[in-house]
Amino acid sequence: MFDMPWVKLLSVNILRAGKEELECNGSTLKEIMEELEMKLSGIKDELLYKGKLSPFYSFVQESSEEGDNKNIKSLSDRIEKNGRITIFPVISGG
Repeated sequence: MFDMPWVKLLSVNILRAGKEELECNGSTLKEIMEELEMKLSGIKDELLYKGKLSPFYSFVQESSEEGDNKNIKSLSDRIEKNGRITIFPVISGG
């Protein structure tokens, strides 16, 4: 259905471009983050912490072929060519 991975951003703070979904090129989350940074300057500062995925966001890949969701744990995780990534803030409290 898609030729490249799509990234869906679910946070008021990161919807600066006025788009909820962006198409990005890359086979790892690191490559996709680099392209996101080109499209949304400063996004890496919000989504990364000390060079790793921020604990304040969840990164989930929806597999187009398997129909499963999996948590992305690191920047080196492989991303399917036609997969979808959803990034959303972690909700906590009591």
